[in-house]
Amino acid sequence: MAHTVDAPASTGAEWVRCRARVWQVLGVRHDAGTVQWQLSSGDDLPRLIAAPPDDVTPVRAAVQPASRAGWARRVRALLAAHPPFWWPRHASALAIDRLPFQFVPAMLMLSGHHRRLLVADEVGTGKTIEAALLLREVHAREPTASSLIVTPAALVGQWCRELRRHAGLDPTVVDADLLRAESPRAPRDVRASRAGGCFVTSIDLARQPEITALFTSVAWTLLVVDEAHHAAPGTARLAAVSRLAASSVRLLLLTATPTAAGLAGAAALRAIGSRPGERAMSVLCRHRHAEARTPRRTHVLHVRSSRTDATLHARLDRFVARARAERGVDGLLPALVLRRRAASCPAALIRSLERRLDVLEVDQRPLPPPLLPFDVETSTDVDAADDELMRVRAWNDLRMERTELERLLALARDCPPAGHKGAVIDKFLSRCREPAVVFTAYVDTLRQLRTALQHHAVAIIHGHTPEALRATVVDAFTTGTCAVLLTTDASAEGLNLHDRCRLVIHADVPSTPRLFHQRTGRVDRYGQTRRVHVVVMATRSTHDAESLQRLQMRQTADDHWRATVASDRCRRTMLAARRLRIEVESAGGIDEAPPVHHRIGPARAAPTIVYHRTTSRRWMRVAGPLRLPRTASRLIVGVLRAGSDALLTQTDHVVAAVSGGPQPRDAMHGWPSSCCPRPPAQRARRLVRRLVAWEMDAARAVHASAEYSHHEGLFSDAEPSDQRRGQVPTLSATPAMALSVAAVLERTS
Repeated sequence: MAHTVDAPASTGAEWVRCRARVWQVLGVRHDAGTVQWQLSSGDDLPRLIAAPPDDVTPVRAAVQPASRAGWARRVRALLAAHPPFWWPRHASALAIDRLPFQFVPAMLMLSGHHRRLLVADEVGTGKTIEAALLLREVHAREPTASSLIVTPAALVGQWCRELRRHAGLDPTVVDADLLRAESPRAPRDVRASRAGGCFVTSIDLARQPEITALFTSVAWTLLVVDEAHHAAPGTARLAAVSRLAASSVRLLLLTATPTAAGLAGAAALRAIGSRPGERAMSVLCRHRHAEARTPRRTHVLHVRSSRTDATLHARLDRFVARARAERGVDGLLPALVLRRRAASCPAALIRSLERRLDVLEVDQRPLPPPLLPFDVETSTDVDAADDELMRVRAWNDLRMERTELERLLALARDCPPAGHKGAVIDKFLSRCREPAVVFTAYVDTLRQLRTALQHHAVAIIHGHTPEALRATVVDAFTTGTCAVLLTTDASAEGLNLHDRCRLVIHADVPSTPRLFHQRTGRVDRYGQTRRVHVVVMATRSTHDAESLQRLQMRQTADDHWRATVASDRCRRTMLAARRLRIEVESAGGIDEAPPVHHRIGPARAAPTIVYHRTTSRRWMRVAGPLRLPRTASRLIVGVLRAGSDALLTQTDHVVAAVSGGPQPRDAMHGWPSSCCPRPPAQRARRLVRRLVAWEMDAARAVHASAEYSHHEGLFSDAEPSDQRRGQVPTLSATPAMALSVAAVLERTS
């Protein structure tokens, strides 16, 4: 139901007494002879009190004289206790290293000038902490705010741990079990349970149409999408994230590789959640050197090949050339798979050749079974995907292709199963004597490396490792029980191994820059104190040579895109650094009692106005630098609050106003009649109108989703659709203005 929030000045009170406590008035609602007060007391959550039956009486401010130094100390305390509205003031209580650049996303979002933001910081620079700062601030300012984090399934548990550790939040995981448990409940009760909560879900669960409809029925205050590059153009993930963004007030995308799907994929990410007339999404990009860390070193180690290996790779090159000439792209795909697996190790090639000889005559790909409403698609299995491609013909003549495949199989069996990479990695680890993480794309290569490294304490993780066993293996490596961690790309995201390890070995050349950075980012991340070394094992084959060249070209294109759309140097970073220094300096330098906003409590007295009367000569010393009017006789320094009924749309400004005539010193009921507010008051009004407009747009998006995209049957509403038509949730767009005076400086007449 729409309602109007009046300014506290219109009620004649900025502070009131109720239930034996003194409260600050945040808003007032008049409804059928009842006055509903939105009150705040100290650090407690805001309360909604109705009068009657409660008795609410105004509290007049006390007047306290002070010396000139005491008045100045009170003003400094006021400035320190009321940071700008764009500053995440609740971050001081978090257990984090307060780096300036990590505050920038929260500053942009809270300023009211950015509703959507893409954080494209490099891997390991602390994007999770940046999101945690914003989430903490949103929930601290607005107790009824709802936030949703959408992340790959493998990172759901890590997000919950990081939010508890860094943000002091206790998120709820929305999975199939929770949705089944909520299915008997009424839809409106389920939506109401989302208010005031922080929820984490998998992107593969949220992308299913029925589940997407459930999520879009909630007006999310903040939507965070981690590893946003998974929402590539033309995928169900992008469609689901776009629908969620349409029903969210604010959107924060996190990805270290926004160009993983090319420049078109980066453009699609920046277009998520856009509204007519809205400017392009801003991009933040932070490099590792911004943290003053030692830059990593990357080495390409070329492995020598035997004569048999050279013959095998030469025949594979001819096989690929004929497939390209005879069948084009269709025949090229399976041929490239064979060449890529041969570059990894002969054992991986043998498995694919045997699979291909078994299914060569079957030129059909079975369709995957349809997903049920609560099923979640597992992570991509590279070996399973390659097996499916083995069904596709590469040559037109199947008999000649089979003969060539048999010759390739014979050559592959003459080579060592692990090739020469296994011996080179074994020798390298024996010499460096450091913990290392070894990545490969294939489970077959992983098995061969385990055999080649049998003299080392080895731990193994792959895509089929259970979650409980995965945690045990990682703990064994981080505690020093194992010296080498062998893993596939299933661990390229989500692991933090920088505390013990600084060496990453790529057993095969990464296919994309995204994969290279994700692998390396397991150890080259925030908190790493030593230089990171990256070793890429490459053979003399055509595949590895082309892969290295393609990797360099794509990295150059990515760097150009980052330099075009974003800058790693931001003036807001310097502003955050300055604000952090102010907080550190003021933490132990203010002995004066804190301002009135923090002095109110059950055992506190009424708010106090501190004033000091000065001589005309000293008054002119103040009036000259401040350019006060000649008729001014009083300088009022206080906190201007502008906002609607939602706390997230309320802003506090420490402002100064001047008065030219006699005014009552207990001017706690609003602006004195002859005061001239400075520009922050006008900016506050514009900001509140913009924020309220965002909230109303989100309410309309929720209504449109429930009206036109709702799937009947699963969590369906009990009332018919025609009864819901036209019922658009509305929010108050009437900003409330109030001035809390903390100090008054007067001239003696």
